[in-house]
Amino acid sequence: MGFAVARRFKAGPKVEIAFMDDGGGHQLELATGTGRKIRGEGFSVGFDVEDMDATLAHLKKHDVAIVYGPQTMSSGVTLLQAKDLNGLSLTFVQNPR
Repeated sequence: MGFAVARRFKAGPKVEIAFMDDGGGHQLELATGTGRKIRGEGFSVGFDVEDMDATLAHLKKHDVAIVYGPQTMSSGVTLLQAKDLNGLSLTFVQNPR
């Protein structure tokens, strides 16, 4: 996906926060160790991608479970949904060029 760790730090005795940078001015914040169990039910993270074929190849290479897709809608938008190791729903969207 091209993300690199921009910064990572302890935010308390059991909490760690990391900011991932895409190199294009966008960052994703990840936090762990809040003392709560992580469940991916009812929650999704979406990503806008330039190349769905490359995204699919990357996900497969890293054994990410593909739920459906890629599927191109009548609008020209291509969707792919996957699940991470915690069951979190990941949606990848490629807009028409």
